[in-house]
Amino acid sequence: MAAHLRELPNAAIDAAMELAHLHGAGALVLAVTDEFARRHTRHAIQPDLP
Repeated sequence: MAAHLRELPNAAIDAAMELAHLHGAGALVLAVTDEFARRHTRHAIQPDLP
């Protein structure tokens, strides 16, 4: 995974660092895990049903 992170453009790294700086590391983790879930729908968290 670290090798793939090295391939990211500087703009993506800057955006991630700004997100973490402004909203905390948890916001960065949530953004990354949301993207993982979006790309792998079988692992997506299902919304609560009423």
